[in-house]
Order: sequence, then C-alpha cells, then structure tokens
Amino acid sequence: LKDVSGVTEHGIYKISEKLTKIGRKEGINHIAIKQETISNQHANIKYKDYSFWIIDRGSTNGTFLNGKKIADEMRLNNGDLIAFDVYDFEFIMPEEDKTVFRQAEETVFRQSDDIEED
Repeated sequence: LKDVSGVTEHGIYKISEKLTKIGRKEGINHIAIKQETISNQHANIKYKDYSFWIIDRGSTNGTFLNGKKIADEMRLNNGDLIAFDVYDFEFIMPEEDKTVFRQAEETVFRQSDDIEED
C-alpha cells in the first residue's frame, strides 16, 4: 500500500497480515493516518479467497475506491486508488512467482479412463 498523499511516517506499507487495520489511532491500527478527519478505526484490508478486500469500518468521512465511496467490502486490484477521506493510497500487488505457474503448466493430468481400479 503506497502512501500517495505523503501523510504517514512510511511511504510504503507491506500488507502481511490477514487483517490490516487502518485508522488515526496508533497502537490499535497497523497503519496510522494521524489526521483529524480520519476515524480512530477507519477501514480494514482483509485477505480472503486469494484476494485482498477493503472494508470501511463505519468511518465518519468515508473510504473510497477509485473515486467511489464504499458501503460494503470491495475486492482490490493492482493499481486501485484507495482514499481514506481525502488521503490517497495506491494498492500495489507484488509480482507473482512465475515458477508456480510454470510447474502447473508442466503437470500432466491423467485421464480418468487411464487409472486402473484395484
């Protein structure tokens, strides 16, 4: 997650938890945005079903995905722009490990009629 607005202490945050909390208050959030218009518990980024999702936690000034206010959880894609109130962050997916895909492509699957039954 890249801090495009430059309002936090770090420029880039690695999302490494299944649940990443974002808000104004330090200590209870993984990413603290110390601005008065950010709620103490503003939003979450959650990893589930092999994807990342953004969820607003009932914030006062809203969470926006690509310019649209979210009311429900929304799936994130590489390059998405997330705004917590007016503070912009870019969601960047890391490069996928190409060896995993190469191994899957090289796997030969046996036809069901090729399998001998005992």
